[in-house]
Amino acid sequence: MESMEVVEKEKDVFEIVVDFEVGGDPNRIYRTMVDLLESFRGLDGTLTEMIGIEVSDSLSLEGIESGSLKTIIRNLVEDVPDNDLRELNVKRLIGHYLIKSKYAVLNWCQETPRLDSLEQVGILEGELLKIAEESQINQIPAYSPPDKVKLLTDITSIQKSTQYLGNNDSVYFSSEEGVSKVSNGIEISDSIVKEVLTREVVEQRTPSILKVKKPDYLGKSKWLMKFQGHNILPRQQQTIQLPLEKTI
Repeated sequence: MESMEVVEKEKDVFEIVVDFEVGGDPNRIYRTMVDLLESFRGLDGTLTEMIGIEVSDSLSLEGIESGSLKTIIRNLVEDVPDNDLRELNVKRLIGHYLIKSKYAVLNWCQETPRLDSLEQVGILEGELLKIAEESQINQIPAYSPPDKVKLLTDITSIQKSTQYLGNNDSVYFSSEEGVSKVSNGIEISDSIVKEVLTREVVEQRTPSILKVKKPDYLGKSKWLMKFQGHNILPRQQQTIQLPLEKTI
């Protein structure tokens, strides 16, 4: 399948081909296809942010072929602000830009089995920015690099879509740009996870009303409180941290 022939395609059309071994649970093929399409939708959102235009886009099913399961998809741009773009073929331009960018992302994944530094992500960012600039979608050539966290999250989602496939199953992305295999997963170093992918933990402090278990009106001993069924020691009574999902 590595030498899969590329036939001439429209610029805003791509194919997902699942090359599978006969037998086993058939759901693995369809779940892969569904998850992969959803992941591509997420990536499209990150890519359209780069061109600075709010567009409404969707994936349109153009056909399904048997043998290896081949799904033919069109990147359909439904709405473009008239004030930003006036060319009649701009929707096709955006569709082509999205497909060309997806192909670049998948190729980068194949060439990057392990992610050790942000410089590696920078190479992909630079390539995507170049594709955006070459698209000439904007009347004013103002484009921005992709958001790192969103981009890596999209890539992780794409690769997770292959988790259902067996060892002898493969999935490919095919477009006018060429054919790229959807890789099974990039190994991401701990340093990258800490630097880019780790979500910020927000500590919330909230005043709470505590029940008095043992009052001390004479001041000869310390008050004993209860909170959520637990005794609270005096040194704990200054600040009580509540779980975010609970209220008093």
